[in-house]
Order: sequence, then structure tokens, then C-alpha cells
Amino acid sequence: MGNMGQSDYSCANAFMDAYAGYRKALTDKNERHGKTLSVNWPLWKDGGMQIDEALEKMMQQTTGMVPMDTEAGIRAFYQCMDSDQHQVMVMEGRIPQMRLSLYMSEPISQPETLKDLKPDDAQLFEEKAQQYFKNLLSSVIGLPSHRIQADVPMEEYGIDSIMVMELTRELEKVFGSLSKTLFFEYRSITELATHFKSHWGNFQRFWVPVVS
Repeated sequence: MGNMGQSDYSCANAFMDAYAGYRKALTDKNERHGKTLSVNWPLWKDGGMQIDEALEKMMQQTTGMVPMDTEAGIRAFYQCMDSDQHQVMVMEGRIPQMRLSLYMSEPISQPETLKDLKPDDAQLFEEKAQQYFKNLLSSVIGLPSHRIQADVPMEEYGIDSIMVMELTRELEKVFGSLSKTLFFEYRSITELATHFKSHWGNFQRFWVPVVS
């Protein structure tokens, strides 16, 4: 679920984005001068920060993004500087898939909602959903599903960013496009099941077996 270094990095970037917006607002009121720009860069092909081949391949499959070429990055930098924006996100890869990843992260609502189900059905949903996610997690981490506790944070079972992407990809085979931060927002199987209970009424999907 990430590490302390990633948390610090994310926090610093969030501050930089917010500060750029704050200073732009002051500039618009003539209380500051010059240009402040925060560029949200992707992974650079020839940069100092690198990922292994397996993670790079998974990133391409799930988001459509590829490591940015240096020439493309420099060209993007000048385009950003020429814009009147204070924050710009730069990406390189397959545009249709990247758009889908960015703008269609939430599941499409289903015609049958949980509130239409009877109490007994809702309880069945909870049980089936939790078992489904236990089986899914088990298939990725190699731990028998009966040893996985629904209320225990999933990071305690040793899942990392690669596993998170694999879990998300497996879920998308059944539920369609999902938020890529799903496993960061909902830390345990109980939280995950509750989230799906509020978004997905068609609990028959949880009868789909997970292939190890």
C-alpha cells in the first residue's frame, strides 16, 4: 500500500500544486508577479526513477501510459510554460485508454440497487462479497482464503503496488472500469465489500469464481 517515502513525496506534490494555485490567485489580483507552474510529470524513460519491466507492462495495460521520452517531455514543458495554467498534468501513451482511465474511474450504475433487495439478500451479498474478495486476495498473495480476515488491513498481508494493480485488473474483468486507487481508499475486505454494496446492486457478480 505504498511506503513512507511515497507518502512524503505525495504530500509534497500536493502542497506544490496547492501553492501554485494560491500564488496564481495572488498574481491575478496583482499582489504577486511572474508565473508559477506545477507540472505533474509521469515516469520518464531516461529519468533517475525507474520501475521494473513487470510493473511498466502492467502500467501500460491498466492505464495506457508509457514512460515519457525525453524529447516529448521537453516539448511538453515549453507547451506548459506557454499556457495560462498554474497546474498541468503530462502523460504519454495511448490517448483513448488514458482518457478512459482518468475519466471513467467509477463503476457505471446498475439497474438493480441494493436498496431494492430484501434484508436476507443484503446479508447474503455481504457474505458473498467478502468471500469473493478473500478468494481474489488469496489468488494474488498465495495465502489460503480461510486465513484471511475481513477486518484486517490488506497491507498486513504484504500486498504491494504491483499486487494492487493486479487485483484491480482482475476486478475490472468482472465489474468493468474501476478507480485505480480502489485498494488505497478501502483498506480492508470489509471496507471493500461495503463500498461495492453501495455501488453495485447486481450481487450475482460475486458468484463468479476467482481463478487462482
